[in-house]
Amino acid sequence: MPQYTLLHPTLATQPKFLKLDVLNYIPYQRKMVKETLVTEHEWGMLGDYRNRCLSRLSSECATDAGRAWSQHEASAWLA
Repeated sequence: MPQYTLLHPTLATQPKFLKLDVLNYIPYQRKMVKETLVTEHEWGMLGDYRNRCLSRLSSECATDAGRAWSQHEASAWLA
């Protein structure tokens, strides 16, 4: 049993893992991902992250060139 659960009785019944939050939305380039090393579950996680990046970038991008770049990067994931 981890030592920190002895500090407070309710900690012993709670899950013992951390949750990470995304601080920066920077899309991955598909050509940088080695497909043979990625599982189906990880592809799903990368796809979800890509969708969040696109929605964030499209709302915050101030130029047409930036929006065009993000759409170009998004289309690479569909291939």
